Amino acid sequence: MTWFSIAAWKERRRALRDLGRLQYLDHQVLILDEGNFVNRAKMAMEAGDQTAALQFWQEALMRYPAFAKASHDALPLLIGLERFDEAEALMLEGLRLRPRDQFCAEGYALVAEKRGDIEVAIERWARVRKKFPGSAWAFIHGTNCLRQAGRLKAADKLNAASIRRFPDDQRVWMDRARIAEERGEWEEAFRRWDAVADRFNRHVVAEQGAARVLEKLGRITEAEARLKVAQQRSPLVPGLAVARAELAELRGDKTEAAACWAEMVRRFPLLPKGYREGFRVLRDLGRDAEAEALMAAAVERFPAEAWPAIEHAALASARHDWGEAAERWTKVRERWPGRSEGYQRGAEALAALGREAEAETVRTELRTRRLRSPQEQAS
Repeated sequence: MTWFSIAAWKERRRALRDLGRLQYLDHQVLILDEGNFVNRAKMAMEAGDQTAALQFWQEALMRYPAFAKASHDALPLLIGLERFDEAEALMLEGLRLRPRDQFCAEGYALVAEKRGDIEVAIERWARVRKKFPGSAWAFIHGTNCLRQAGRLKAADKLNAASIRRFPDDQRVWMDRARIAEERGEWEEAFRRWDAVADRFNRHVVAEQGAARVLEKLGRITEAEARLKVAQQRSPLVPGLAVARAELAELRGDKTEAAACWAEMVRRFPLLPKGYREGFRVLRDLGRDAEAEALMAAAVERFPAEAWPAIEHAALASARHDWGEAAERWTKVRERWPGRSEGYQRGAEALAALGREAEAETVRTELRTRRLRSPQEQAS
């Protein structure tokens, strides 16, 4: 090699080093900028706006592709957008450049799992465990994939290895209990959930699991007592309130179930389930005035949803208060013109009031529209 070629090689090397340093600095600036398009895509995804998330991601790829592809937020974004081929290619490229990159190895397995290629995912997670034996994800996701494949004996065996390797990870202990449940081994499942609760400070998931298995064993009273104590310890977990109400119904105590649903509405006023189930139970008990008040509260709480307005109108029809029913069904038609109930039940109310001409107008409008029936709405 001549002196000139050596000098040129050194100059190129220095230039590449400087370019890498500049790229690193650019990446650090982007990381600190919360308004970068990768971060905006992430926030849109978390808000459930996939359209905006995709737009922001594509903008990031156009503006700073190296930064976007190197970001650890890229993988969950692409998986959330169900762009599995793109996510897989990204992980493979990372492994090509950095064969010992644990994140890319785990991501490569995770893409197969999320895409539903469970047998492929099982093989990939096994390779991750072999190459990165300290990867808790490889053990936990590998176990879950085996469970999804119905290979519960293999899942139990891998889970036992997970517990030996990660004895303080509550996830592996919970998987241990879930496997027993899935095998229908109810006594063993209860012992395992009870052990999780003892080991991890009465964890709410463990208490729910124990109660669920007690129900399977027919020990309903014990399950309810356990959930009641758990709810006192964790009053802000809606699943506990739901489970208590469902158990009360299971043993035929609808009065207690109504009280549980009412408590759920009081504690979690933004969750529709308490209103819907509470309304159903109150109707079954014949407590129509309370059901009316509950559904009126739901109409006010969820003005953008059709179900409370429809149930509210149906109540007036059921008690033959045709004037009130006609008014409520009119509001349903105005707010949700695509719902057939507003026309059918509204015409019924108008006809009962003797306003047949108005009823026929509503029926005609129903015939000229392509409306979805309640059954189609539910499908």
